[in-house]
Amino acid sequence: MRKTLIALALVTAAVTAVTFPVQAQVIGPVAPVDPIVLDDSEGGQISTFLDFFKAIKASHVPVQIRGWCFSACTLVLMMPKEQLCVEPGALFGFHLATTGGGFTSTPLPEITQALYKRYMPAGVLAWLATKTLTSDLSYLTADEAIGLDAVAACAPDDDRV
Repeated sequence: MRKTLIALALVTAAVTAVTFPVQAQVIGPVAPVDPIVLDDSEGGQISTFLDFFKAIKASHVPVQIRGWCFSACTLVLMMPKEQLCVEPGALFGFHLATTGGGFTSTPLPEITQALYKRYMPAGVLAWLATKTLTSDLSYLTADEAIGLDAVAACAPDDDRV
């Protein structure tokens, strides 16, 4: 979670800096930007992840997904496929959104459905339609996500890696 928050701060700063008009002259080619790496994210607050991924999407910074990406982290799939790549071991975990936490959490199926409908690519939506989401995770592998045309595989010589 700490890596995610640090990346959020850096991307927000970069996007904010680009937002203000500045007179500049491009002297040569722009150097490629290192990708943001999501590595074993358990998720967190939906609003935090939505803001984070919207900022990354707007900045066009590439994103590489390694390891697992659970809960609110799956909202990364809202980004254009060209901006995302997954390593072979990546794993997405989906569940019902809830309020509260622990023993006092309340499932929110309508909000979950609205979020997924708004932010998930068509292939992932079709996959989710075959699942009965609960508080337990339903898993989508990297190969399945690629097969659903939601993400691209990271190539060894990929500029995003």
